[in-house]
Amino acid sequence: MQREPIIFVGTSDLSGHFRGKSFPAADLPARLQRGVGLAPANIFMSAFGPIQVTPFGTQGEVFLIPDSTTRVLVSVRGEHGGAFFPGRHQDSGGRAVGFLSAHVLRRAVDRLHGETGLRVLATFEQEFTYTGVEAHPPQPYELNAYRRQGIFGEVLLAAMRQAGVIPDSFLAEFGPQQFEVTSAPALGVRPRMMP
Repeated sequence: MQREPIIFVGTSDLSGHFRGKSFPAADLPARLQRGVGLAPANIFMSAFGPIQVTPFGTQGEVFLIPDSTTRVLVSVRGEHGGAFFPGRHQDSGGRAVGFLSAHVLRRAVDRLHGETGLRVLATFEQEFTYTGVEAHPPQPYELNAYRRQGIFGEVLLAAMRQAGVIPDSFLAEFGPQQFEVTSAPALGVRPRMMP
Protein backbone atom coordinates (compact mmCIF):
# COMPACT_ATOMS: atom_id res chain seq x y z
CA MET A 1 0.00 0.00 0.00
CA GLN A 2 1.41 3.38 -0.98
CA ARG A 3 1.16 6.40 1.26
CA GLU A 4 1.51 10.08 0.50
CA PRO A 5 2.87 12.19 3.35
CA ILE A 6 0.55 14.93 4.51
CA ILE A 7 1.03 18.00 6.70
CA PHE A 8 -1.51 19.57 9.04
CA VAL A 9 -1.66 23.32 9.70
CA GLY A 10 -3.87 24.68 12.43
CA THR A 11 -4.43 27.15 15.22
CA SER A 12 -5.60 26.75 18.77
CA ASP A 13 -9.02 28.24 19.32
CA LEU A 14 -10.49 29.72 22.51
CA SER A 15 -11.73 26.28 23.61
CA GLY A 16 -8.21 24.81 23.33
CA HIS A 17 -8.89 22.74 20.21
CA PHE A 18 -6.15 22.74 17.57
CA ARG A 19 -8.13 22.99 14.31
CA GLY A 20 -7.16 23.37 10.68
CA LYS A 21 -6.57 21.36 7.51
CA SER A 22 -4.00 19.05 6.01
CA PHE A 23 -2.44 19.04 2.56
CA PRO A 24 0.08 16.92 0.59
CA ALA A 25 3.60 17.43 1.97
CA ALA A 26 4.85 17.96 -1.60
CA ASP A 27 2.82 21.20 -1.66
CA LEU A 28 4.58 22.68 1.40
CA PRO A 29 6.67 25.35 -0.43
CA ALA A 30 3.54 26.79 -2.07
CA ARG A 31 1.44 26.46 1.12
CA LEU A 32 4.03 28.44 3.10
CA GLN A 33 3.20 31.31 0.74
CA ARG A 34 -0.54 31.01 0.16
CA GLY A 35 -1.74 28.65 2.89
CA VAL A 36 -4.92 26.58 2.94
CA GLY A 37 -8.35 28.09 2.34
CA LEU A 38 -11.00 27.99 5.07
CA ALA A 39 -14.54 29.28 5.32
CA PRO A 40 -14.57 32.10 7.91
CA ALA A 41 -17.47 30.37 9.68
CA ASN A 42 -15.08 27.53 10.63
CA ILE A 43 -13.33 29.91 13.01
CA PHE A 44 -16.53 30.03 15.08
CA MET A 45 -16.79 26.35 16.01
CA SER A 46 -17.75 25.76 19.60
CA ALA A 47 -15.85 23.52 22.02
CA PHE A 48 -18.35 20.77 21.16
CA GLY A 49 -18.17 21.07 17.38
CA PRO A 50 -21.16 23.01 15.99
CA ILE A 51 -20.53 26.31 14.26
CA GLN A 52 -21.98 29.26 16.15
CA VAL A 53 -23.92 32.10 14.55
CA THR A 54 -21.40 34.34 12.79
CA PRO A 55 -21.45 37.62 10.90
CA PHE A 56 -19.94 35.76 7.89
CA GLY A 57 -22.34 32.97 7.10
CA THR A 58 -20.80 30.71 4.47
CA GLN A 59 -19.40 33.52 2.31
CA GLY A 60 -15.78 34.42 1.74
CA GLU A 61 -12.56 32.68 2.55
CA VAL A 62 -9.63 33.11 4.88
CA PHE A 63 -6.28 31.41 4.56
CA LEU A 64 -4.35 29.48 7.17
CA ILE A 65 -0.62 30.05 6.55
CA PRO A 66 1.88 27.62 8.14
CA ASP A 67 4.61 29.23 10.26
CA SER A 68 7.77 27.70 8.79
CA THR A 69 9.66 28.14 12.09
CA THR A 70 7.30 25.90 14.09
CA ARG A 71 7.28 22.52 12.32
CA VAL A 72 6.52 19.61 14.64
CA LEU A 73 7.16 16.00 13.59
CA VAL A 74 5.02 13.35 15.21
CA SER A 75 5.80 9.64 15.45
CA VAL A 76 3.14 7.10 16.29
CA ARG A 77 4.26 3.71 17.60
CA GLY A 78 7.75 4.30 16.24
CA GLU A 79 6.49 5.24 12.77
CA HIS A 80 6.49 8.68 11.20
CA GLY A 81 2.96 9.87 11.92
CA GLY A 82 3.05 13.19 10.13
CA ALA A 83 4.02 16.78 10.64
CA PHE A 84 2.06 19.80 11.70
CA PHE A 85 2.58 23.53 11.80
CA PRO A 86 0.88 26.17 13.89
CA GLY A 87 -0.36 28.81 11.48
CA ARG A 88 -1.91 32.25 11.19
CA HIS A 89 -5.11 33.38 9.50
CA GLN A 90 -5.13 36.05 6.83
CA ASP A 91 -7.78 37.33 4.45
CA SER A 92 -7.61 37.19 0.66
CA GLY A 93 -5.79 40.55 0.67
CA GLY A 94 -2.99 39.18 2.86
CA ARG A 95 -4.12 41.03 6.01
CA ALA A 96 -4.24 39.35 9.42
CA VAL A 97 -7.71 38.34 10.59
CA GLY A 98 -7.69 40.74 13.52
CA PHE A 99 -10.43 39.36 15.76
CA LEU A 100 -8.79 35.98 16.42
CA SER A 101 -7.29 35.30 19.83
CA ALA A 102 -3.65 35.21 18.67
CA HIS A 103 -3.97 38.61 17.00
CA VAL A 104 -5.82 40.14 19.94
CA LEU A 105 -3.09 38.85 22.27
CA ARG A 106 -0.33 40.21 20.04
CA ARG A 107 -1.94 43.65 19.89
CA ALA A 108 -2.33 43.71 23.69
CA VAL A 109 1.28 42.66 24.28
CA ASP A 110 2.55 45.18 21.73
CA ARG A 111 0.41 47.94 23.28
CA LEU A 112 1.66 47.13 26.78
CA HIS A 113 5.26 47.30 25.57
CA GLY A 114 4.65 50.49 23.57
CA GLU A 115 2.97 52.32 26.45
CA THR A 116 5.06 51.09 29.38
CA GLY A 117 8.20 49.47 27.99
CA LEU A 118 7.21 46.28 29.86
CA ARG A 119 7.23 42.81 28.35
CA VAL A 120 5.03 39.91 29.43
CA LEU A 121 6.86 36.91 30.90
CA ALA A 122 4.41 34.00 31.11
CA THR A 123 4.28 30.26 31.65
CA PHE A 124 1.67 27.59 31.09
CA GLU A 125 0.41 24.73 33.25
CA GLN A 126 -1.57 21.93 31.65
CA GLU A 127 -3.41 19.36 33.75
CA PHE A 128 -4.78 16.33 31.97
CA THR A 129 -5.96 12.75 32.33
CA TYR A 130 -3.60 10.14 30.90
CA THR A 131 -5.57 6.99 30.12
CA GLY A 132 -2.43 4.97 29.44
CA VAL A 133 -2.25 4.11 33.15
CA GLU A 134 -4.74 2.34 35.39
CA ALA A 135 -6.87 4.52 37.63
CA HIS A 136 -5.56 4.56 41.19
CA PRO A 137 -6.43 6.24 44.46
CA PRO A 138 -5.14 9.81 44.54
CA GLN A 139 -1.37 9.93 45.08
CA PRO A 140 -0.49 13.55 44.38
CA TYR A 141 3.20 14.27 43.90
CA GLU A 142 4.12 10.69 44.89
CA LEU A 143 6.95 8.76 43.29
CA ASN A 144 4.73 5.68 42.93
CA ALA A 145 2.14 7.57 40.85
CA TYR A 146 4.92 9.12 38.78
CA ARG A 147 6.50 5.72 38.09
CA ARG A 148 3.20 4.23 36.87
CA GLN A 149 3.18 6.45 33.80
CA GLY A 150 6.31 4.74 32.42
CA ILE A 151 8.00 6.75 29.68
CA PHE A 152 4.99 8.91 28.84
CA GLY A 153 6.41 11.93 30.69
CA GLU A 154 9.73 11.64 28.86
CA VAL A 155 8.00 11.43 25.49
CA LEU A 156 5.74 14.39 26.34
CA LEU A 157 8.64 16.60 27.45
CA ALA A 158 10.64 15.66 24.34
CA ALA A 159 7.67 16.61 22.12
CA MET A 160 7.32 19.93 23.92
CA ARG A 161 11.00 20.73 23.47
CA GLN A 162 10.83 19.74 19.80
CA ALA A 163 7.91 22.15 19.37
CA GLY A 164 9.98 24.96 20.91
CA VAL A 165 8.28 24.87 24.32
CA ILE A 166 10.82 24.44 27.12
CA PRO A 167 9.49 22.01 29.76
CA ASP A 168 9.73 22.98 33.42
CA SER A 169 8.11 20.17 35.46
CA PHE A 170 6.02 17.00 35.18
CA LEU A 171 4.14 15.40 38.07
CA ALA A 172 1.27 13.20 39.21
CA GLU A 173 -1.69 15.34 40.27
CA PHE A 174 -4.61 14.80 42.66
CA GLY A 175 -7.04 12.74 40.54
CA PRO A 176 -6.77 9.17 39.31
CA GLN A 177 -4.73 9.17 36.06
CA GLN A 178 -4.24 12.96 36.42
CA PHE A 179 -0.88 14.50 35.57
CA GLU A 180 0.46 18.01 35.11
CA VAL A 181 3.14 19.50 32.89
CA THR A 182 4.42 23.07 33.04
CA SER A 183 6.50 25.06 30.62
CA ALA A 184 9.36 27.36 31.51
CA PRO A 185 8.59 31.09 31.52
CA ALA A 186 8.98 32.79 28.15
CA LEU A 187 8.39 36.25 26.74
CA GLY A 188 4.80 37.03 25.69
CA VAL A 189 4.35 36.02 22.08
CA ARG A 190 6.77 34.63 19.52
CA PRO A 191 8.22 37.15 17.06
CA ARG A 192 5.89 37.95 14.20
CA MET A 193 5.74 35.47 11.33
CA MET A 194 6.79 36.92 8.02
CA PRO A 195 3.84 37.58 5.65
